Amino acid sequence: MPAGQQLPMFDDKIFQRQLPKMPRSVQLKTLRLCLVVAEQGSLLKAAQHCAIHPSALSRRIRELERALGEPIFERQPWGMAATVSGQDFLARLRRALAELDRTVHAFK
Repeated sequence: MPAGQQLPMFDDKIFQRQLPKMPRSVQLKTLRLCLVVAEQGSLLKAAQHCAIHPSALSRRIRELERALGEPIFERQPWGMAATVSGQDFLARLRRALAELDRTVHAFK
């Protein structure tokens, strides 16, 4: 950009019209927590790993599943396992978050 030229002002209203509004339950932290649950295979282990109360983690996962319209995990007595659609979601989520992390680190 030539010296003295300013970037155009960001028009938040235009931006919001271009993207569908995401439910509040679809937050970056919730998505990352979802991956930890998948990796740990247990809500309790994931909660301990992330220093979050198990009931708060469970609520966030349920809200995310509600926003997505289908379950990500099957709740079992021994832990949590990804459903078939959950496996697809988690694979896509891993790739998306890895790309996000690479993008952020490229600008540090």
